[in-house]
Amino acid sequence: MQTIQIDELRKRLESEEMTLLEVYTRENQPDPFDEKPINEPIETVGEEAEERFSKAEPIVVYSSEDEHASSKRAAENLEEKGFTNVYQYMGTAKDLQDLGYPSV
Repeated sequence: MQTIQIDELRKRLESEEMTLLEVYTRENQPDPFDEKPINEPIETVGEEAEERFSKAEPIVVYSSEDEHASSKRAAENLEEKGFTNVYQYMGTAKDLQDLGYPSV
């Protein structure tokens, strides 16, 4: 797993397609009607991703719940499932909002 900071993420999003994947615990499930990037429960992120994404697709995992523990765990789960292009975003949800992505 690689980590990615806001400056690199911005550049990469401008030049290539990357999937932003917000993870959460079931206790902190977001409102399903909020406009957000793709989000998945941390408990099932690997299984869900296998059904939705190519294993070579660049996936940026982040969490707004804690200090990156959930996103790290999710990125590790994806790698265990064979995903090869996984990044853990080390910034904040507000940074993404400032880039024009929906508020989380």
